[in-house]
Amino acid sequence: MILIITVEPPERTMPALIAFFLLLLAVTVQGAQWPYSPLKTQTITTTALAAHPLDALLMEKLGSHGLSMNEMASPRTRVRRAFFDLLGTPASRSEVLALENNNSMASWNHLLDRLLASPRFGETWARMWLDAVRYAETNGYERDGPKPNAWRYRDYV
Repeated sequence: MILIITVEPPERTMPALIAFFLLLLAVTVQGAQWPYSPLKTQTITTTALAAHPLDALLMEKLGSHGLSMNEMASPRTRVRRAFFDLLGTPASRSEVLALENNNSMASWNHLLDRLLASPRFGETWARMWLDAVRYAETNGYERDGPKPNAWRYRDYV
């Protein structure tokens, strides 16, 4: 089976996904025990720079590779990134100035809560989801017939 997966002539080569599945199956049949091994607990110490355990873990892993965390972005940059990432639109000047004038964690959390509660957040991520599942109201290309009830799924999302 492994010879079939890795054979050189293209006409005999298996598609990548099938080859990967068969390789996993072969490894499992041959007695791979990694799924049954117990999980290892790891002690993570937080610091002033990494108050959250996840941040401490990331800093530790970055440090082991000779890397470090970037500096905190400016309030202006953080607001612009939040608006583009969550709503897909730029922040208004008043939104940017409001956070620049009151750069506390509470005001930042309030801004993020407002953006996440916005209907535009749902619209933006619904569009991305519909792209991911390849939503269309017709079959496209060869069989371009309409899908009469496709709008129900779109409206549901």
